[in-house]
Amino acid sequence: MIEVSDIASKYQNMLNSNTLGYTFIIYSDFGDLKQNITTNEDDTKIAGVVSFLPSNLYGIGAKILNINTRLTLYINGIHKNKSGYIQQEQDIKQILNSIISAYNGLSETYTLNAVAYNLTMSFGLPQNLEVINLGPLARCLPIELYITLSAVVNGVSSKDKKFYLNKQLLEVLNANTTRVRNSETNSKEDKNSTNTSELTNGINFRLTLPFLNEEPYILIYDDLMVGRGNEAMLLEVNTKNRWDNYIVVFGENSDSLQDILNIGIVVNFVEGDDDIIEFSDDWTQEYFETIEIEGEEINVVSVTAINTSEDYIVVFWGDNTNNRISAEGSITHTYTDNLIGHNVVVYGTATLIPLG
Repeated sequence: MIEVSDIASKYQNMLNSNTLGYTFIIYSDFGDLKQNITTNEDDTKIAGVVSFLPSNLYGIGAKILNINTRLTLYINGIHKNKSGYIQQEQDIKQILNSIISAYNGLSETYTLNAVAYNLTMSFGLPQNLEVINLGPLARCLPIELYITLSAVVNGVSSKDKKFYLNKQLLEVLNANTTRVRNSETNSKEDKNSTNTSELTNGINFRLTLPFLNEEPYILIYDDLMVGRGNEAMLLEVNTKNRWDNYIVVFGENSDSLQDILNIGIVVNFVEGDDDIIEFSDDWTQEYFETIEIEGEEINVVSVTAINTSEDYIVVFWGDNTNNRISAEGSITHTYTDNLIGHNVVVYGTATLIPLG
């Protein structure tokens, strides 16, 4: 179980990574803060306290925790003139803003008492409270920051699943991945039971995104407004250390507007049908069936892909498998599906060498 003292220690470590020369001491109890707080001539030591707000625990043994916290830092203005006091306040807010930029939405593994939590934090904005006298600190300015932590034992955060369209990261607000299966149901001879056979299946990605005036959002919006046909795109899905790669086309897309808020886009990506998909110059493709060796036609049993670019490429071998190949790397793929021909498609530039 995560205690408030554990969170205080974590926040203290985060704050003390600052490059402005400040040292933070974060307490888990306001009484401890009042008892230990002291003045400091150069005001580089900043005291603070963290407290738990109403939170939620789920699961047997509280394995899922949504913890709401309040971090209050106390700036000592007793030794500062007005301009110095303002500068110190600006420094602390700069440190807090740096922490927000670095940690907001970041998923990390947090190990406590041999228990590994998947921890994700979200932040509010820092705000000033009224100036108070706190023990020996006269004219003390409290700065308050609300932080919510999602902690799950051995969990996988939503932030751990990332989507890249044509190698560009998408800022996903909401996502659903669905495996669609088409099946056929037949009655058995006794007519009292049925059996079901799967005919085809495919995957669909439904993403909610903000509309940003940059790629690849312009590409998505362009399809919504004028349609881009069956143009092939590379969709990479990264879940922790796992990468899954797909050749996709646009499905049903829509946008929504509300008052002064940013435009939102709902986009669907579906796996492309080889018979109708259109490949741009960003792709390399070649069909391999047989090769001639010493005057004899031999079935192609493997293909070597050599990356000729300065970036990674993704190779789809034509047998429902694919590989990422690092810059200037190569991979030889051997077929085991007993099919004679394979259409090899590469996102990027590559030299493809068939082997019999």
